[in-house]
Amino acid sequence: MMGEVVSGAIFITCLGLGFTIGLLFGSMEVGGTIGLVAGLISIIILRKNDKYR
Repeated sequence: MMGEVVSGAIFITCLGLGFTIGLLFGSMEVGGTIGLVAGLISIIILRKNDKYR
């Protein structure tokens, strides 16, 4: 349960950072996509290493 909360928080953080970086460079869509991919990869890595499944 706690792993899902942590992975969700990391996903939201990656998505927010992607949007922020995209906003700084003038393309929120590209930044959001980068944040989404980074968030999904982080969820995959965290759930792969989850030893309570």
